[in-house]
Amino acid sequence: MRRWSILLLPVLAEPALGQEQAEPDPAAMTKLEAVVPPQDWYPDGYYDLRLAAEAEIAERAQTVSAAAADPARINLRTCAPPDLGIDGIDPALRGQAGIAIETARVRAALVGAQFPSFVYEMPLAKFERDRLAGQISKSAAYTEMVSQLNFGLRPPTPTLPFVTADDDCPPPSPPPPESAGPTPKPRKPVAAAAKPRKATPPKTAPAAAPSPRPSGILFATDPPAGEVLLINSFAFKVCVRKLPDPWDRFACRWNEVQTGYARPMAGRFVYQVRWPDGVTRRGTREIGAGPNGAATVIFRKTGS
Repeated sequence: MRRWSILLLPVLAEPALGQEQAEPDPAAMTKLEAVVPPQDWYPDGYYDLRLAAEAEIAERAQTVSAAAADPARINLRTCAPPDLGIDGIDPALRGQAGIAIETARVRAALVGAQFPSFVYEMPLAKFERDRLAGQISKSAAYTEMVSQLNFGLRPPTPTLPFVTADDDCPPPSPPPPESAGPTPKPRKPVAAAAKPRKATPPKTAPAAAPSPRPSGILFATDPPAGEVLLINSFAFKVCVRKLPDPWDRFACRWNEVQTGYARPMAGRFVYQVRWPDGVTRRGTREIGAGPNGAATVIFRKTGS
């Protein structure tokens, strides 16, 4: 089996601070096998990524925003597709993970727009296969899929929206130009003879202002001394598919998070917290900073 690793990385979706959810249900991905069956042209190990992506997209309820804005038109390309932490996976699998997430997102958008499966299954499968083969560009794959969705097996009914794949996102802002530095001030001429200076009493330093709270997420446990382990939600689902025990901290490469220190972090994470008396709590949590860029997330042994 190919080695792979998972790290703790942020995602782009805007999280609700400290929102807690139930422990992940591995059976949910097993049910998805009937909805997204394996294909004989899938590369080895890709099906696990695809099912993990399907489960994550379903939980996040991601949709294409253009569909809600204009019921008669749906743009399958988005300016901010969900970044589910694929950079935390083995580099050899990152490309395939990105394709799996993109395919799952497009399928969810088409299902949400009431497209029948007999209309979208073949165009979407060809899109996925072409993207995995890498023989045509991403834009060309989108163009071909859109053409098939609009003019292929589409039923003669006006209820389905017109499909586009417009890459109309604004380009990223260019980096600021490098500054050549401030213009040096002209030097004053040196005096012929320096006059003696009068001694002045030392100035009293002003009272130091209170140090601002460090930005980022501060983790704590109640009671203290709990060991906090986190992993990206999508990465955990990949572990569910690939490992006999996804809660094994070493096999799945969970990240131990030290309490009492702020760190920048945002996204959807699965957690397991262990206290010295053996009590363990598990679940999923949306984590993100508050308006001032800082927040505290407390994992409690009892309650919520």
